[in-house]
Amino acid sequence: MSIAFPSRYFSSTQDFLPDGSPNGPATVSNTTRQVKAVRTREGQSLPGWKRVIDSGGNATTPLSGVFDNIWSRQLSVKHKWVSTNDGSFRVQEARGDVTFAFISPSGDSSMNFGTMIDSSKADNRARARFYKQLRAVQVQFSGPTFLGELRETLRMIKQPAQAIRDSCDRYYRSLKQWRGRNRPPASGHGKWSWRQELEKVAGGLWLENSFGWQPLLHDIEDAVKAYERLTPPVADAKVISVGDTDGIDSSSSYSAMGYGDSQSHLNIGTMSFYMYLDFAKSSCTVRYKGKVSLTTEATKWDNLALFGFTPSEFVPTAWELLPWSFLIDYFTNVGDILSSSVTRTAPVNYVNCTVRKTARLYGRLVSDPRRPGGWPWDWMLTENSGSSAQWELQRKSVLRTAGSGVSLPSIQFESGLNVGQMCNITALLTNFLDVHPQDKPKRNWHR
Repeated sequence: MSIAFPSRYFSSTQDFLPDGSPNGPATVSNTTRQVKAVRTREGQSLPGWKRVIDSGGNATTPLSGVFDNIWSRQLSVKHKWVSTNDGSFRVQEARGDVTFAFISPSGDSSMNFGTMIDSSKADNRARARFYKQLRAVQVQFSGPTFLGELRETLRMIKQPAQAIRDSCDRYYRSLKQWRGRNRPPASGHGKWSWRQELEKVAGGLWLENSFGWQPLLHDIEDAVKAYERLTPPVADAKVISVGDTDGIDSSSSYSAMGYGDSQSHLNIGTMSFYMYLDFAKSSCTVRYKGKVSLTTEATKWDNLALFGFTPSEFVPTAWELLPWSFLIDYFTNVGDILSSSVTRTAPVNYVNCTVRKTARLYGRLVSDPRRPGGWPWDWMLTENSGSSAQWELQRKSVLRTAGSGVSLPSIQFESGLNVGQMCNITALLTNFLDVHPQDKPKRNWHR
C-alpha cells in the first residue's frame, strides 16, 4: 500500500511601469503534484494468543512493515528586478509546497531510499550480549577467575592506594640521594617533575580502581546472588531481552542517488530553485528476546556450575587471566566468542529477533536569484526576500522473526572506544614502566 502526499504551489511574474502601475497581466503557473510514500504491514495473526502466553509458550508471530513520511515547510520567495534603462521593474513570486516538486530525484513521484543500512554489526553485537546474559544465568559467579586473581586482591586490600605509597618512596629516596644539598630533588630520570609524579599517581589510582576494587565489589555481588539462588524459591523461567544499535552517516550514498545535488534542476514558471541535502543518517537496532528455563532443584554439579567450577570454564578463565587480554577485547570480540562457545543453549525455550531500520534525510530548498535566460541584460536584481524551505524524508522498517534462534557471534573488530576504555589506556601508558619494570642495561653499547 502507498499513500499520496498532495501539494499545491504556484509562481507568478508581472511587469510594472516606473510609476508602479501594472504593465500587463501577471503570468501565473499553478501546479498540483502528489508524492507517493510506502506504508505496508504484513504479518500473521495468532488466535488465542493470551492462552499461549499463560501456558508459557511463544506468542510472537512474524511481522514486516515499512512506513514512509514527509515533512516540508511552506516556501514564500519574492524577487524584484529593475531596469536600469527606463526604471520599469519586474516581480517574481513563488509560494506553496515547492519542495514536493524536487523531492523525488527519479521523477516518478515515489520516494526512493535505496538499500537500507546493513545490520550485520549490530546483529553480531546483539548475539554476543544475548550469550553473555545467558551465561550469567548459568554461571552467576566466576570462581576460577576469582581464585586466579586472589593473590593480587589480597595485596590490594593489605596495601591500598599503592600509587601514593610508591610516589612517596621515590621522593624519599631522591631526598636521601642529594643529602641536603641546595638543589631540587631529582628522580632517577633527571630533575624531579611534580607534574609527572601527579600523572603517575592519578594513573595508578585509576588502574587500582578499574582493575582492582570495582571487579572485587562486582565479584562479591555475584557471589551473594549465586548463594541466594541456592535457596528456594527459585523462578522457573527468565526472559532475556538484549539489543544493540549501529548508525552511519549516509549523506554520500543519497547524494549519489540525486538527493540534494545542489543543481538548479527544476523551474517553476520563470523561477529556478536549488535543492540541498544537509545530511542523511541511517540507523538500525537488532534485539533478541528469549525465554530461559531455570533449575528449581539444583543438583550438586549444578551448584558447582553456578559458581563456575566446571571443565567448560577453563577456556574463558584462561583468557580472563591472560595478561593484556582485556586490551585485545577493547578492539575485538575474542572474549565474547570464547565465553559464548561454552555457554549451554539447552535451557533456551525460544528466541525471537526484531530488526528495526531508519533512514532520515534532512535538506533545504532555496531559490536561485539568477537572471532567467532571454531576459534583457539591463534588468538588475534589487530585492531578494523570503526564506529557505526545510524538508525531511524518513523511512522506518521493521522485520520480526519468531523462533529465530541465536547463532554464535563471529569475529569483529571495533574502532571506537568509550570514555572508560580510553582512561584505562591512558593510565596504562602513564604507568607502563611500573606495571612492567625494565632492567637497565649493564653496558653502554653506544660507546
